[in-house]
This record gives sequence, structure tokens and C-alpha cells, in this order.
Amino acid sequence: MKKILGIIQPGRIGDIVISLPIMKYYYDQYFRVVLPVAAPFIPFLTAAVDYVQFIPIRHSTLADTANWHSDAKNILNDFDCNKTFDLLFNMTGTDKASGEWKASGLKFDEYRYKICDVPFKEKWNLQINRNERREQELYDKMIKQDKYVVYQFNGTGFRRQIQIENNGNFQLLEINPVTNNPFDWIKILEGASKLILIDSLFANIVEQLNIPNKKFFLLRSPDIMTPTLKNEWTIL
Repeated sequence: MKKILGIIQPGRIGDIVISLPIMKYYYDQYFRVVLPVAAPFIPFLTAAVDYVQFIPIRHSTLADTANWHSDAKNILNDFDCNKTFDLLFNMTGTDKASGEWKASGLKFDEYRYKICDVPFKEKWNLQINRNERREQELYDKMIKQDKYVVYQFNGTGFRRQIQIENNGNFQLLEINPVTNNPFDWIKILEGASKLILIDSLFANIVEQLNIPNKKFFLLRSPDIMTPTLKNEWTIL
């Protein structure tokens, strides 16, 4: 019988993507992995990830962290987990977990893997079940020129914009909510001549799938809160 691993991972899809290789690592060790997550995320996460059981949670925003955390713990209590990792820690937190992270001197993603006892190199072993039909449909809908630049200036509660020089030889394509599945963008991201992305879900996907385009990363947070990048990016 499989052991059960519960993960408490607050936050947005970008945070979940960073943690997915942790879940795959334990799945491969014959764990059943359970993750409470905001209900709107479940359809596309379930389609893309077959090694995690996603359970809907009522409170889904960082602004409601206290209730979110309580709800997630209550959900996992029902599963009688053999092991649970609570990944709630942050820069402004005064709780023990946040204090231990800040004292470690590690970036948040490094520390996340450390407390889960997973080799940090696994972060770049992101496993996604891609839907080629949906990716191609979005590609055909959005791409109008052979050469194109993909950019993203807006994130959750954040915007940073830069000037993009274009001599007319490139299509400029902004990431926007034209699909309810962010993984539909992977083919477009792979084919871009250049990527200009804020610290976000899409930057995490590109980094963790090791997509080798020319890439520009727009900072949004202090270094300790910026994901570790091993692939070649120009940091702006």
C-alpha cells in the first residue's frame, strides 16, 4: 500500500510549478501525493500532472493566508498522511518557519527543496503532460509571423514594463488570458525568437523545462525571493 505525502503549498500557480518536481520525486518513491489547491486550478493541473492528487480548497488567495492554511491542514488531516511538508513561509512572516528560512540564507526555492529533503537539481526535472492539440490551436490563433517575441509585463498584483525595440521584422506577442490552461503556451514559448518575462509562472515554466531561447528576466522581488536560474537569462 502506498504511503501518503501531503503538501501544503500556498500561493499561485508559479509557486506550485516550482514545487511539482518535489511531488514527482516522492511519487517515484511510491508515495501517493496530495495537494490542496484553489478549485479553479484543478482542471488544467489534473490534465497536465498525473502524479499528484489535487483537492479543492475554499480559500485560495494569499490575502487569506490564515484561513487558507487552516483549510489545507484540515484537508490533509482527513488523509492520515505518513509525511507532510508545510511550505508556508515568507519574507514578512514572524512565525517560526519564516524565521528559520530567513536565517538559512537560502533563496526560497532552495530552502523549499531542502526542507523537503529533495535534491535541488530536481527543480529542472519538471514533468508536464502536454496537450499538443491545444498548444497547436493556440499557436495557430496567436502567431502571425515566423519570427516573434513573447513578452509578459503583468503578473498577479505586479506590473513592470520595458521598451521593446522592434524594426518590424518581429511580431510582438503579449501573454494574456486567452486560454484557461497556461500550459497551452508552451509551443509558443518554445518557438519565440526572444522571451521577455517578469518573474512569473511563465518564466518558471521556461526555466524548469530548460527552453533554450534568448531570454530576458524582469525582476520583481529581492534576491532571496527570486527563483534560482541556471539557464541563460539576461536579468533586467
